[in-house]
Amino acid sequence: MDSAAIDSLATEAQAATLPVAAVLEGLEAYLSLDLRADTRAEVQALLADYQRRRDLLAALTQALATTRAAIESLLADGHPTLARREVAPEVLGDLDGNLTSLSAAHGSFSERALTTDGALEIGPETPAP
Repeated sequence: MDSAAIDSLATEAQAATLPVAAVLEGLEAYLSLDLRADTRAEVQALLADYQRRRDLLAALTQALATTRAAIESLLADGHPTLARREVAPEVLGDLDGNLTSLSAAHGSFSERALTTDGALEIGPETPAP
């Protein structure tokens, strides 16, 4: 995901937060009124829905900020390439020696063939529905 896509999602999340905040303020104001019990319960239920939405939008905004920072760090680290490491000749010789033994060990394995007697049994033909 590129930076522009993340910025677009972050802008969208921030824009969605404003109307949610306004509704939350109004619902909280309702709760300060002298409401019937059933009316208060409905307002509280809707308030919980809007609080959940606010929290999800906040989590999305935080996740996008974390994602943006991770992408920037990855790019600063040279992604997608990673430089070959230069080592002393002795180190490369040690690795080469181990590569030889690994290759020899790998050559000791082969893929197991499927065991079958070659006979194929086909069941009775069933008419299509």
